[in-house]
Amino acid sequence: MITVGVIVVLLAAAIGYAATAQTAAPPPPRELCMDADTRDKARALMFEGINEALTRHTANLFDNLMKDRGHDPDRMTRGMYTSLALYARSRENLLKWSPPACKE
Repeated sequence: MITVGVIVVLLAAAIGYAATAQTAAPPPPRELCMDADTRDKARALMFEGINEALTRHTANLFDNLMKDRGHDPDRMTRGMYTSLALYARSRENLLKWSPPACKE
């Protein structure tokens, strides 16, 4: 009988926790701010990351083409086209990115 009571209490606690966890709103994100030098360094790092990602992806596509017994270069072309579109859009968005200066 005690076991049943413990299980009921634990189950009620779990349901209560789940209900409050789902209804609790996450805290609002802090405003991202930085000085111009930090912004430029962050932007440069992100450009470097985008360039490295495209380089790795291109190599991966070519490796897969070399392993493909069907020798379907159109598959690589479609993958590369998608990659280049994402690359261009990422660079464009990164150029527009401009977090405000921090208030002192």
